[in-house]
Amino acid sequence: MKKTFAYFLFGFSAVAGCLPLAAQQKDTGIPVQQVVQDIEKKTLVGTVLDENGEPLPGASVRIEDTEMGVITDMDGNFSILVEKSNPVLVISYIGMKTNRTPLTPDAKYVRITLQADANLMDEVIVTGYQNIKRENATGAFQSLTSKDMDKRYTGDITANLEGKIPGLVTVTDNPNITGEDAITIRGTGTFNARTSPLIVVDGLPIEGGIESVNPYDIDNITVLKDAAAAAIYGARASNGVIVISTKRAKEDRLSIDFNADLVISERQDYSNYNWASAADIIALEKYNFNAMLQADPNLIQDQIEAAAGGRIFTQSHVMRLLLQNYQGLLSDADLDATLDRWSRNDYRSEWR
Repeated sequence: MKKTFAYFLFGFSAVAGCLPLAAQQKDTGIPVQQVVQDIEKKTLVGTVLDENGEPLPGASVRIEDTEMGVITDMDGNFSILVEKSNPVLVISYIGMKTNRTPLTPDAKYVRITLQADANLMDEVIVTGYQNIKRENATGAFQSLTSKDMDKRYTGDITANLEGKIPGLVTVTDNPNITGEDAITIRGTGTFNARTSPLIVVDGLPIEGGIESVNPYDIDNITVLKDAAAAAIYGARASNGVIVISTKRAKEDRLSIDFNADLVISERQDYSNYNWASAADIIALEKYNFNAMLQADPNLIQDQIEAAAGGRIFTQSHVMRLLLQNYQGLLSDADLDATLDRWSRNDYRSEWR
């Protein structure tokens, strides 16, 4: 044992003696304990957490405008040397907003809580069955958020989508065709079959139509345009797919949205329509009644029987008064007074 220990000391001293002068420790006259204390004073420790108080391992922690940076451990803890005056700590993490925290000179420990990035939804493609990142998605698609939908007010969703989704149009010759039946994506792909796209809400195809979805409940809309959508939904996706994700409650967070729409339009003026006035309509009713009476009195009798048989609501108010006068239930003076009062009504002014 003694011989072996002697050889060890000899070898150690030989190596130390062969070191270059620049590599040997210089005697600065400062005790090692004081040097260690100075390093401890410049060392900042901390913890990085998310909104739920869970640690974030692998978060990037660095001092702004310097090359000094570290990564948090599995418990979200870090330790970094701060030598700059008025330093600013910058913490970043995937899916979280970057945090900038100015440090005080006497700061020894910090606890940083990162907020979730609300724009993360823009980088995610919702196909209905899965949510994938934009760079991993195949095929042609277009995404809109609720903020994009709120930029323009329209009475229905289809009109709001037009002009925001390339290749999507809502042109139709039949005014009775509305909703997704009026939508075509990248043109018409069939002669006789339906040309409307498939509507998927929260992962399930719906039959009620896109008009049954409340526009204020929409959180995200993804339009799948090409044949890649057929791999998910089959032949029903041959005309494209409109995937709608609705707003949902988030854990440990209260969110209240308020929407108010104010529509201002020009006041309608009906004077240039050349519509008949109330007096003109009454004169026409009296002319028709007298013509029926002269042509065939049985026509007047048919009108009386229709009123007695419960079909009085098919007759105008002027016709009812004329029939009552013909039967002797209403005097000529009362008839003339009532019709004169009605003829002075100006219904067009009531709509202005």
